[in-house]
Amino acid sequence: SHPQAAAQIEAGEIVGSYCPGDFDLAIGGRKFCGIAQRRQNNAYFVHAFVVVSGSGQERGEQIRNFYAQASGGDSSLSYPRVRPETIAGLGELGGPEVAKVFVEGIIQALIRRGVSLRASRILQQETGYSLDYDDPRVLDATRVLRERYS
Repeated sequence: SHPQAAAQIEAGEIVGSYCPGDFDLAIGGRKFCGIAQRRQNNAYFVHAFVVVSGSGQERGEQIRNFYAQASGGDSSLSYPRVRPETIAGLGELGGPEVAKVFVEGIIQALIRRGVSLRASRILQQETGYSLDYDDPRVLDATRVLRERYS
């Protein structure tokens, strides 16, 4: 729904952002999305955060302050050195300013690619699988990932 902004998206680590990684998405060097994934037997876990609205600078300042407090000021510890100016919301970068508009754009993009979307209640009826965090299969997968990657 915002082709001019979408055409400017670049992937790659944004140094100075929070949760930096190879799969950061940014416009003009300002990160609005971070993607992480893990693979295990028979499963892929893909997680993403997207800053849609609000001030990325303010979020960055909050996160920088969190790290400063959590580290107790010990600069020898390893943690991201956040530079708030490296973060932005999509609304600040020419994209949607409202989460509802963003979500609708994601849904339409998935449908155009032939992805079949099902409501979680229908998925649970069809497979017995619950997307709740207290589902035993979700808890078991979490345990396995913690053991493997801790």
